[in-house]
Amino acid sequence: MDENEQWIVKEFRERLAAGMDAAALLLLTYAGARTGARRITPLMRLWLGGRLYVIASAAGAARHPAWFHTPPAHRAVVPAGRERDALFAEAVRARPCRADHQARRDRAIPVAGPRRADGR
Repeated sequence: MDENEQWIVKEFRERLAAGMDAAALLLLTYAGARTGARRITPLMRLWLGGRLYVIASAAGAARHPAWFHTPPAHRAVVPAGRERDALFAEAVRARPCRADHQARRDRAIPVAGPRRADGR
């Protein structure tokens, strides 16, 4: 791991030790879309109906987060319309701050159901 990745993992572990809800967090490891360089990004996760989802809010940023444009995200299930709205409503129930993220943006914040490289 490079220094940046070591810092991300260290911060992640310290926050878990400080009492963050470990069940709501994951570290996504992926290759950058342009460079192919390995990246690690901490994400809040959501379990619904036995399926893992992540919210591509980037804390309400104007653009989708970088990881959303990577090949693993291309394999993800990204619901639209009513299905996306229902999943996002559940995400807001789990973390009310997500409603503020959506309210600040014209873009519909994606809900992605990532799949592993082996398709599971």
